[in-house]
Amino acid sequence: MISSRVAAPVAALALVTTPLALGALTPASAASSGLLISEVYGGARNAGAVFTHDYVELLNRGSEPVSLDGLSLQYRSATGTAAASFTQPLSGTIAPGSHYLVRAAAGTAGTTPLPEPDATTTLNLSGTTGTVWLARGISAQTLPTGSVTSREDVVDLVGFGTSNTFEGAVAPAPSGATSISRTGADTDANNADFAAGPGSPTRSGTTTPTPDPTPTEPPAPTLTPIAAIQGTGAASPLAGQTVTTEGVVTAVYPGRFNGFFLQTAGTGSTDTTPRASDALFVFGRNVDETTLAIGDSVRVTGAVSEFQGATQLTPAAATDVVATAAPLAAIAPLVAAYPTTPEAREAHEGELVAPTDDFAVTNVYTTNQYGEIGLATGGRPLVQPTDVARPGTPDYAAVVADNAARAVTLDDGSSINFLSNGSADQDIPLPWLTPTRSIRVGARATLAAPVILDFRNNTWKLQPTTQVSGDGSEVASFE
Repeated sequence: MISSRVAAPVAALALVTTPLALGALTPASAASSGLLISEVYGGARNAGAVFTHDYVELLNRGSEPVSLDGLSLQYRSATGTAAASFTQPLSGTIAPGSHYLVRAAAGTAGTTPLPEPDATTTLNLSGTTGTVWLARGISAQTLPTGSVTSREDVVDLVGFGTSNTFEGAVAPAPSGATSISRTGADTDANNADFAAGPGSPTRSGTTTPTPDPTPTEPPAPTLTPIAAIQGTGAASPLAGQTVTTEGVVTAVYPGRFNGFFLQTAGTGSTDTTPRASDALFVFGRNVDETTLAIGDSVRVTGAVSEFQGATQLTPAAATDVVATAAPLAAIAPLVAAYPTTPEAREAHEGELVAPTDDFAVTNVYTTNQYGEIGLATGGRPLVQPTDVARPGTPDYAAVVADNAARAVTLDDGSSINFLSNGSADQDIPLPWLTPTRSIRVGARATLAAPVILDFRNNTWKLQPTTQVSGDGSEVASFE
């Protein structure tokens, strides 16, 4: 499932019904062709609510009727670790291809009533985060946190929002205006199997057509070049639009920056789009980054936005990042001097670069906190302007301008705060430093590998293509 940046308080849930025929069902860890949870909506009490009640919808994707006798719908909050806080026994039979609508608690904000439900309950679902599962048995179950697999007593499970319990990875968060619904196959990965979108509650008697075993290929989407997404200004001219583009993965940071960098095939050695970058950051909130590797050729569909001054593309679901039909031309780093103006840097934002400059360490203020090292081009550190001239004088202004032109930060490919009080981050070894080596101001810094020109935290940075661990000698050396 797709994770969310926003979490909401979880209200207590409750559902009651009776058991199912067990023979045709499979554990949550195996792809099921029979009974599944097909949709979850908990936003009836949230701002912007559409429906008057929360609901959970089931689907029989099999070819035979399935009895619900002996099964129950269960719920636990996103942070719960004990037994289900709500259990609803189920009863009845779901015909092949048919849905089963369970109406939950009423809200206060929605205006659209649900269709006549197949079962009713007092369950109060969270509007954005939680865990719902279909259980064998009617007693409240206690599940482990993390990915739930190989449970014979769990028919299907969906963890959404920021839930600590899920199949594979957490599904996206619903809202008052959206539910999460199954996108197609049951792969036992909530993030891939569910997407957020307008709700469509469906009761029994409404069937889902069996897909054509040999469907025709949909027409290929219109591709938007990355340079057109970036544009020639400080912000994307396509911000707010959804586009599809293709490129080669140049950097990936699973669990750290929550995303990856993508660059137009065959670019780098020459600048084919002056004033417009050929690369951008793909925000991976809804993508399993562990499935990607540097050099992969992918097609990405997502919303264009500016995040803290950097252009990014945000896929709505894992299925919006797919391999291209054939491998794309490889990326070569841009071998050139570090750009000294904001406009020149913007023209290469996100690109793979191999600067030809002589760099010197100019500060280590945040090395032990964020793994960052301040560098300066020209082989010498930056100068305090007041060491040269009085504020307000031309000489002072010249030093300020020179510092702005020559400064850049070498980062470690993560956003870890190694000084966080009470955080597990304090147990992670610092990058760059070793027991026998320190990094001093004035030291010569030599890049050993291409890096990404990144704008992050209002600072231009040289970002390694993967997170640095150990002394980082594969990225840079200092002497």
